[in-house]
Amino acid sequence: MPESSRVASFVPSVPARVLVLAHGFPWLDGSRSDDDLATYAQEAVDRWTAFAEAQQALVVAPVFGGRDFGGYRALFGRRTDADEFVNATVAELGAKHIPRFCGRFSLHGHSAGAQFAARYLVTHPSRLEAVVLSAPGAYPFPDPALPWPNGMGAVVRDELSGSIDDGKAPGRAAGAIYGSTTMKPLWQSRRRRYWPEDGRTSLHAVRG
Repeated sequence: MPESSRVASFVPSVPARVLVLAHGFPWLDGSRSDDDLATYAQEAVDRWTAFAEAQQALVVAPVFGGRDFGGYRALFGRRTDADEFVNATVAELGAKHIPRFCGRFSLHGHSAGAQFAARYLVTHPSRLEAVVLSAPGAYPFPDPALPWPNGMGAVVRDELSGSIDDGKAPGRAAGAIYGSTTMKPLWQSRRRRYWPEDGRTSLHAVRG
């Protein structure tokens, strides 16, 4: 994980499951420091503590929107992509606090965080037990002619999604849709179905 990345969290007395919160970003001018965003993420976690204790949920809120994860809506990260950071964080904290942790978790996203959650769902459906989308401003569509993050087409990395100088492979597309230029996008690789076939992941849309 990038050293400058941070995670707000709450550990209940008897943790049994993991809930990831993807917070929004209500500042249109982007004028918030990493310290401000860390406080914002912790405040989001604090609002869930009573629920988390009752449900035995370990709550994790990555600090998104700052120097490393300015493009988190699209799963972008400057050195580590936002989805990869969530995967690593959940694996680390789940293994630390939950015996025989299976690796799957629930994901709640609000506003910009709901855009992250929607795109995480289409790229990592097998990792999720449940997803709640609260007031997303955009969704990814299963259209290979439309570039990611609005469709499934490959994109060119930029300052938000990382560069060769940040350790990213020069031919790698953002958003974890393609591992190489010869691989099919996820929506095609699943028998041309956009949503997961196994029925194990539930999706709840909340209009804000």
